[in-house]
Amino acid sequence: MLVGGVLVSYVKQLVDGLYVYNLSTTSTDNIVRLLPSSSVAGAVDFWLAATATELLNGNQSSTAVAVTGYVYTVAFSQTSVTVNETGPTSQLVTVQLLARPTADVVLNLTAASSRVDIAPAYFSFTRASWNIAQTFTVMAIDTSYDEGTSYADIITSTLTTSDAALNGAQTPNITVTIIDNDVAGVTLSAPTAITCTVDMYGNSTLKGTYSVSLATKPLAAVQVSIGGLSSDSVASPLAAFFGASNYSTPVTISVSAKATAKISAVALVRTETVTHVVTSTDSYYNKLAAPSVTASV
Repeated sequence: MLVGGVLVSYVKQLVDGLYVYNLSTTSTDNIVRLLPSSSVAGAVDFWLAATATELLNGNQSSTAVAVTGYVYTVAFSQTSVTVNETGPTSQLVTVQLLARPTADVVLNLTAASSRVDIAPAYFSFTRASWNIAQTFTVMAIDTSYDEGTSYADIITSTLTTSDAALNGAQTPNITVTIIDNDVAGVTLSAPTAITCTVDMYGNSTLKGTYSVSLATKPLAAVQVSIGGLSSDSVASPLAAFFGASNYSTPVTISVSAKATAKISAVALVRTETVTHVVTSTDSYYNKLAAPSVTASV
C-alpha cells in the first residue's frame, strides 16, 4: 500500500487469536507509524513522515487500513521457548523495534513468576539503533518444587518513551514452557529394616530408629503419620511435619517394644511393619505412596 506516496508493505500473521501486522518500508529515511498505538478491530490509520523533524511538526500523510487485532511495535525472534530445570538450560531471544522512534525507547521484560530468569531484562533503543536486534537469555530456575512434568510461564514487556505513538504500545508475550525435574517423595534415611529388643521382663533394651524427610519442597504443609504397629509396640513421634523451609531436614523416628508383664524366658521374635500416611493440600504429596520399614521385635 502507499502511505504518503511511500510504498509500505506488511506481513499479516495470526498470533494468539489476533491478526498481527508487521510493517516495513524500503526507505530507511521514513518512519512507519500506527495511531492509536494499541488498536481494536476496525479502521486504523497508518501514517508516515519523512524525518523526525517533519514528524514533530505534524507533517504526515495517512491512509486508512482495516485491521483486526493489534499491530505490534516490537518483534521477538521467538514468542515460545522451552527450557529445562535440569542444568538448568536457557534460550537466546532477540528483540528489536518495528518502527523508528522520535525519542529513546526503554523496553522492560518481566516474568510472571520467579521460575524464570531474564538477563538482561532492560534495553534501550534510539533513533539510530531501533532496528538493531538486542539479545537476552531466558533461563529456567530449579525451584525444588514438584509441579508436574512441565508448567508454563509468561514474559511480558513494556515500552516507555516520550514518543506518544510507542509509549505503552501493545507488545507480544513470550510463552515459556519449563520442564520440571522434581518428583515428590518420602525419603527414609536408614535401612528399611530395624531391630527392637526387650528383656525377659518386658523392658525395652534397644530402640530401632530411622529418619524421614521429603524429596522436594512442598507447595503446602505436609504431615507424615506413623502407623501399622501393633499394641505391643510404639513409635515416637507419631507424626512428622514438613514445609518448604525444613522439607529436607530428617526427622528421627524411634520404635520400641512396650514394657509389659513378665514374658517367657524363651526368646520370641515378631515382625511388624511401620507404615507412613502422607496428607497435605499439596496435590503432589497428598496420599502419596510412601515406603515402609520392617521392625523385628
